[in-house]
Amino acid sequence: LRKIVQLLIHSSQCCSFQCQYPKCRKVKNLFRHGTVCKTRASGGCRHCKLMWHLLQLHARSCKESDCRVPRC
Repeated sequence: LRKIVQLLIHSSQCCSFQCQYPKCRKVKNLFRHGTVCKTRASGGCRHCKLMWHLLQLHARSCKESDCRVPRC
């Protein structure tokens, strides 16, 4: 679970299109999906539900006052 939260933090700050961090692109795609999805988590989109769950996990444990993760 800690690795997933670290991946979320990394992906929200990473600007590289060729990032070597495992699964970075996948999480970036989830962020991108959330900006264009019409169904959203409340409508039943499983991708949006996953992203909201990850963001909530991060926000519960984050102690950073200037955190760059969306919705933190």
